[in-house]
Amino acid sequence: MQAGRVLFFIWLAGTTMSLLVFMYRAFQVNQFLKTCQSVDLQQYEFAENLQVLNGDHVSNPKSRVKLLSSNRLKTPFCSQFHRPYIVVPEYLLEFETQKINFILRHELEHLKTGHPLQLFLQRVVETIFWFHPMVWWASQESSLTREFACDEAAIDSPQEIAQYLRTLLTIIEYGASQQDESPTPLAFGRGKSIIAHRARRLTEIARNHRISRPFEISGLKACCSLVFTAVLIGMIWLPVDVLASPRANWSPWPTWTAGALHDFGFSPNDFDVYSRHTELHELLIEREPLTVRNRPQQVPPRE
Repeated sequence: MQAGRVLFFIWLAGTTMSLLVFMYRAFQVNQFLKTCQSVDLQQYEFAENLQVLNGDHVSNPKSRVKLLSSNRLKTPFCSQFHRPYIVVPEYLLEFETQKINFILRHELEHLKTGHPLQLFLQRVVETIFWFHPMVWWASQESSLTREFACDEAAIDSPQEIAQYLRTLLTIIEYGASQQDESPTPLAFGRGKSIIAHRARRLTEIARNHRISRPFEISGLKACCSLVFTAVLIGMIWLPVDVLASPRANWSPWPTWTAGALHDFGFSPNDFDVYSRHTELHELLIEREPLTVRNRPQQVPPRE
């Protein structure tokens, strides 16, 4: 069990470090938002996005999207703590209206589809399972998929792709010559490999002259699907070992994790100490003499 303790402390140290980094970055974003300036929308002609940003269709003021700008920023990003924000660099406000609309469509799609919450949950999973390489691979793929979805939402027709790519290229060129001083959680253009994947996908869409819209599902259907999947997984994980604890139906813990927790006095749901070398028929054989010995003796009838 000594190895289990060592592995547990290694996992705990990594999780603690990841959690501290996660909290520090969230604090950085919150502090950076306080230094940004609010954009007066009346000075700009953001034709198709003006109503959304003004929040005319939203009754709760905290749900309205607030547009901010900063001279310390090199690429746009969105964030959502208590209310949704879109932060753009000051140089971007000098772009023509169509280019700004591309960027606002992209960032509004992030907020509309709940990507800030998805990113938060993604970071939580990375913090807990920091040691698992498949978690980091899935995180990279999730980030790429989110950008794909927002790129498609930013363009109305394949004919706009060329101008959208030029807008993306302009932001990348400016960002390469400037030092980024901001922690951007959902940036418009971040990472050379991600940008290359996005450009190739947009080029393929322009070549096929078709934009694939994401499949939409209602909240009720999503909840029903989630419950059905959870029940199905629970049925698949039903224990086949009759000697195992009946609590094993609820949560399949890894053996080494359960062993480490048992050393510290914690008993996971499916961790039960017994010898796996003892088979069920051996227990029945051992019980037979006890049954015969405890059976009441019959007195023979008197003649």
